[in-house]
Amino acid sequence: MSEVMISRRGGGGSGWSSETKLVTEYITFNRNWIVPNGVKDNQFSVRIFGAGCTNGYGSGWMANEVYTNLQTGQAINIIIGKINPDYNNIITSQSTGGTSSFGTYIYANGGDGLHGGAGGGDSRSYGGIGYQFGGGAGGRSGGSGGPWGGGGGAYGYQVSGNGGHGGTYGGGGGGSFYGGWGGNGGTYGGGGGAGFEVLSSSQWRGYGGRGGTYGGNGGYVHTSTTTFPSTDLYVVPTNGTNTITWTNVAKDDITGEYLRGNGVALSSLSSYFSANNLSGGGGGYGGCGGLGAVSYTNYRWASQGGGGGGGYGSNGGNATYSGSELWSGGGGGYGGDGGKGGGGYGKVSKGSSTGGGGGGYYCPAVYTYGAGVGIWENGILVARFADGGAFTWYQANTRCYPKQGICIIQYYT
Repeated sequence: MSEVMISRRGGGGSGWSSETKLVTEYITFNRNWIVPNGVKDNQFSVRIFGAGCTNGYGSGWMANEVYTNLQTGQAINIIIGKINPDYNNIITSQSTGGTSSFGTYIYANGGDGLHGGAGGGDSRSYGGIGYQFGGGAGGRSGGSGGPWGGGGGAYGYQVSGNGGHGGTYGGGGGGSFYGGWGGNGGTYGGGGGAGFEVLSSSQWRGYGGRGGTYGGNGGYVHTSTTTFPSTDLYVVPTNGTNTITWTNVAKDDITGEYLRGNGVALSSLSSYFSANNLSGGGGGYGGCGGLGAVSYTNYRWASQGGGGGGGYGSNGGNATYSGSELWSGGGGGYGGDGGKGGGGYGKVSKGSSTGGGGGGYYCPAVYTYGAGVGIWENGILVARFADGGAFTWYQANTRCYPKQGICIIQYYT
């Protein structure tokens, strides 16, 4: 992608003629931008993102506004947030992402440590807070999601951790191992499932997260007895809202599909020791709750952790157990499914399934870093900006480079 790319598309929305063209400018370097003439209704949509944090996982923040008071020929100084370019020290140094700004009108901060627009995390760190989008997953606890995001799940090997809470449209993350509590869902989200651990003489248990107005509660084990198996020891997760046939719900801008579904909690007691049925997440507003998982050794039955709660048209992530890697599921976001991290804004904005990253703005999380913004052409992701980054210790020789910010300006001519 060039440093300034202008895309023109025909459009007849809002009663405008078929000759009306949507112009999109992607600005990726500092410059004085000159307000063009001939713009329909003198209306400009501006969306900016700060840079991602270096070696801290948090992605850049987003800010957006629509302006009708800009003057033709006016010069507006656009600053694009930069990243720390010293990659040789990326393993040991941490640098907050640079701030992006559109003149004196709006600005967007960069990611700071684990936290940012979307959160990140790994098994050695706490999950980062996603202040706008998906929360990060991490050791001991998951980070909470922003208004559009789900909470991150908790890593659960030999430690206890609570799931992160979902934002308004998000589900809660699952709790882990020694009685970690599931995170609560937002208004449209389901609660995350709880973790538990049972030994021969003792037991640790957490409680499932609460669902919001349109979401169900997460599942959990509720007794202090150590006698297994027994189905009466388990509180099943509950369904959310079934929107599968509704047309009065939001549509996704990238895929064109409705953000809807049956909102069920998938956990089942049909096979009690199945890895698919313990501590499931509650259903959300059209989103299904994620499945819990159970690990087995010859001296204990232990639920690794709970599944994530469903969100607004998004599914909670499934808890996973593989060797020593024990993860709870992240909550679904606004369309974006949870993985280990919470889902974000848009169907493509899934939480990472390979690490603790939360989904961003039309941008999927990969590995441990929080996702920024994705640029799409004909359904293909062609570029991404504002991602957090780091060298991840358990992914040898894999460097997740942070991404700089961007300013996106749209108008009709």
